[in-house]
Amino acid sequence: PMNKLIHQVEWWLTYESRRTITCSQYMRDQVRDIFQLPPTKLDVIPNGVDLEAFEVKSDLAAFRASVIPDGHKLVFFAGRLEYEKGVQTVLEALPALIKEMPVQFHIAGSGTHREELEKLTTRLELGEHVRFLGFLNESELANYYRAADLAVVPSLYEPFGMVALETMAAGTPLIVGDTGGLRELVSHGATGLRVAPGDPEAMLDALRRVLTDHRLARRIAMDARRRLTTEYSWASIARSTVNVYERAMAEEKFLRSTIREERVPLRVILGRSPLLAARSS
Repeated sequence: PMNKLIHQVEWWLTYESRRTITCSQYMRDQVRDIFQLPPTKLDVIPNGVDLEAFEVKSDLAAFRASVIPDGHKLVFFAGRLEYEKGVQTVLEALPALIKEMPVQFHIAGSGTHREELEKLTTRLELGEHVRFLGFLNESELANYYRAADLAVVPSLYEPFGMVALETMAAGTPLIVGDTGGLRELVSHGATGLRVAPGDPEAMLDALRRVLTDHRLARRIAMDARRRLTTEYSWASIARSTVNVYERAMAEEKFLRSTIREERVPLRVILGRSPLLAARSS
């Protein structure tokens, strides 16, 4: 019932709004199809990231020495521990990888899938190589991002991918699932590597490539951070958002000058929802 109510309200909001903003082209297509909106009503403005927040002032060498054994590679994940985040894909790739090099995989975050991930870790005999960190504050996250040899965002489904932006801001090489908004954020081979979602073999190849090719790792990290300064700065996003508001105001003014405004009761609007009609049938 709660999901049904949320969908009803969302449909009404997109119906009533003069403009609708989504955080990625992927979500634009989703919203257009679900709520049957005309494409001309939709604008895409990505989320942004504060680069200064990831300029760690602490001693990263000392921090790294405190969290992993000397000589080990550090792979990092941060996010909700849910099935669609794909952490299991990395775990399934680890047994083969640790035969080739000493690796630690540290997982920050919590969620309903944590118990299953812990069971998988035990089943794969990865106890010495995997740590579940739970919740980390912003400074702890920044330390991990900067200290890691690479970060992974192995999502099976992802509308945008804030963790990917944060990794790029920290100047750390990145591997992501080739899905949703992540596909738009990361240019394969240029600002990171994309792998088929849920494919441990593809993940293994990408992990091996980044962890052994230091020139590649440095290049994609530098190019990714450089891209953030132009496309994902809050100043740029603010300007784009103001432009959308100004367009909405101009459209509203024009419509008010040409037609008589009629306010339709919410209960009537919800009753017209194609989504509800489909469900009731």
